[in-house]
Amino acid sequence: MVDVIISGCGPAGVIAANLLGMQGISTVVFDREKDIFPLPRAVVIDDDIARIIQSAGLIDKVLAVSPSSKGYKFLDQSGNPMFGFKRSGGYTKNGYTATLSIRQPEIEASLRQGLDRFPHVSLHTEHQVEGVVQDEKGVTVTVRDLQRNTLKEVEGKYLLAAEGARSIIRKQLGIELHDYQYDHLWLIVDVLAKEELDLPEMNLQYCNPDRPTTYIYHGKGQYRWEIMLKPGESAETVNREEVIKQLISPWVDPAKVEIERTAVYKFHALLAKEWRKGRVFLLGDTAHQMPPFLGQGLSSGMRDAHNLVWKLSMVLKGQADEKILDTYQTERYPHVAGIIEKAVKLGKIIQISDQKLADLRDELFRNLHDFPNVSEALHGLERSSFPIGKGVHDAKASVSTGMLFIQPQVEKKDGEMVLFDEVACSRFILLGIKRDPLAAAESVDCTELARLSVKSIMVVESDEAASGEVKAHPETGVIVDREGKIAAWCHEHEVDYVLLRPDRYVFGACRAGELNALMISLVGALREPQRV
Repeated sequence: MVDVIISGCGPAGVIAANLLGMQGISTVVFDREKDIFPLPRAVVIDDDIARIIQSAGLIDKVLAVSPSSKGYKFLDQSGNPMFGFKRSGGYTKNGYTATLSIRQPEIEASLRQGLDRFPHVSLHTEHQVEGVVQDEKGVTVTVRDLQRNTLKEVEGKYLLAAEGARSIIRKQLGIELHDYQYDHLWLIVDVLAKEELDLPEMNLQYCNPDRPTTYIYHGKGQYRWEIMLKPGESAETVNREEVIKQLISPWVDPAKVEIERTAVYKFHALLAKEWRKGRVFLLGDTAHQMPPFLGQGLSSGMRDAHNLVWKLSMVLKGQADEKILDTYQTERYPHVAGIIEKAVKLGKIIQISDQKLADLRDELFRNLHDFPNVSEALHGLERSSFPIGKGVHDAKASVSTGMLFIQPQVEKKDGEMVLFDEVACSRFILLGIKRDPLAAAESVDCTELARLSVKSIMVVESDEAASGEVKAHPETGVIVDREGKIAAWCHEHEVDYVLLRPDRYVFGACRAGELNALMISLVGALREPQRV
């Protein structure tokens, strides 16, 4: 019996497998396809997703093929900017540029190669999970070898269903989907050019009532247009070479490009009502589907995996009560719901087809731009900064629980400069600002902290490190906050200690003298998570 079975090796499934591998959890992955889908689909990931890939030890490979995105503007029917997601190219609080442009096959290939590092993780392609039964001890899945057309049974303690929108497991478990009643057909056209074309590097959304169109620049001579179908049009009438060339001709001479891929998609907005059924969990498109206007489909699936894996790991290692797994849905569901709702609202703005309504929309945004602060805000929108919901947090805390902690560059004891997450990997971290957490946690059983793999770290400033006067417990790590960003965060929130979860969300923070209560809250949350 393995610890975890994963059905599906798309972005959510493969990052989950890598994260489980990093934790030493025995894992088997089944995917129905022989190879990675070779053509482009998702085109961007956010800075927090780069941070997740960093935690899987694969960020260098991804950065090597993923340039920074120049941003995303929404244009009215006259070509005037209405609003957008501005990207300066600088580093965000997560330690990366705000958005990276990707080709999904390259990212998936890097993540699959990462599985080779782990002898306790195996991937079986051309194998489809066709059924599951479970009891209080584990799950048994029926797997079809598609090459030999034979069936076998595999036992595991938990099953992660990351099979995509048409999940067999979700249907078998009878899990219903909440339908936002958003269904629209769009034509996707990916093209290749032998040399760079005279086209914008920034992604653009043309909100033209006659034919809403999205333009995306991949880099390296790779471009995409997403074109909304009109009433009466269908995949059969539109997805033809002569029609496609005509549709992209306002932007590019079709003779100068090679059409790499075309497809007609129905954009959906769906959300599973249950993300956990006993020992089975839904991830990625199996749990949610959304219009692509925020570019959050792939990213949301990876966030699912990151949230769930550390909890599964702690349960499997006997460090947490199984009830902690209920917080997977209570934390992730509100975040995903917020993104879907925002994407649907954007879609309704983009897809206005009535000329009078489009004129009113354009006039509204022109007037809003007369106000400098409003205009600036409209061009610096955030795409995914929703807090997660209630779950594994200090019940009494009011300090940024539900939000990611910052990731600045810090200096290790040996003088090496690294991103903050590198100092303790995927563990609970207790930070003390100019204070040794272990020295302060007098009444907390240190063996209990060790059992929970809590890493204590003392954060000092440059002058303190230079003086050589830093004194800390032998098991306390010491980092130098040379940029002062951690100290500034703690000063802003008026705290001396910060307790971070393995996924770098803030569990809680407190002043000196309140640390014991915070640590007791952690022990209680993992033994008996608060009811939500």
